[in-house]
Amino acid sequence: MSDSTNKIITNQKLLLKGTHGTTISSAKNILQHQSFLKTAAENGYTGSGVYLWRYNTYAKDLATCWYNYRVRRGDFKENEGTVIYANIHVNENDFLDLETPFMKDIFGAFAMKLINSEDDDVKIRKLKGGIYDLFIETLEKNTGMTCKVFQTRISPPKRCKIYSKVQLFLGDPLCYVVRDESCIHIENVEEIKS
Repeated sequence: MSDSTNKIITNQKLLLKGTHGTTISSAKNILQHQSFLKTAAENGYTGSGVYLWRYNTYAKDLATCWYNYRVRRGDFKENEGTVIYANIHVNENDFLDLETPFMKDIFGAFAMKLINSEDDDVKIRKLKGGIYDLFIETLEKNTGMTCKVFQTRISPPKRCKIYSKVQLFLGDPLCYVVRDESCIHIENVEEIKS
């Protein structure tokens, strides 16, 4: 006989906070249509979705550095940027923390099956976003869960001087990858000062 009193099932609503660096025109479009342009798997560091730096004392700097990096790369044609501050509302059962040792082990084993020993770093970087997407899709299929938001670490742009001072101690910063945009609620938009 099963004792159901020993089972605790929770599905608490999580409130996560993050920042996103973009152009002023993109921010206006996001505000008007309540829709971000999702990063595609082939362009994403960790798969498709909307990337927001986990909010903390250096989150604004990370969003600013990301915007400046995209300008230098030629992705943004305008030189007027903003930092979007957003709340992310997600049920804890729809949130995946890829930074726990357990999930890192599972994801690492999954990725190793897809990478050939002769693959070079350039090829692996091109495959990386797709591997993240495939992992999450496989996890959803095998467990019945829905992953609306996941947390992972992403290297900041190389010229992010403020974060580089603490990166030696903290490692790469945490980032939320939002796969379901309905979880994002914009709180504020702040112009980046040159």
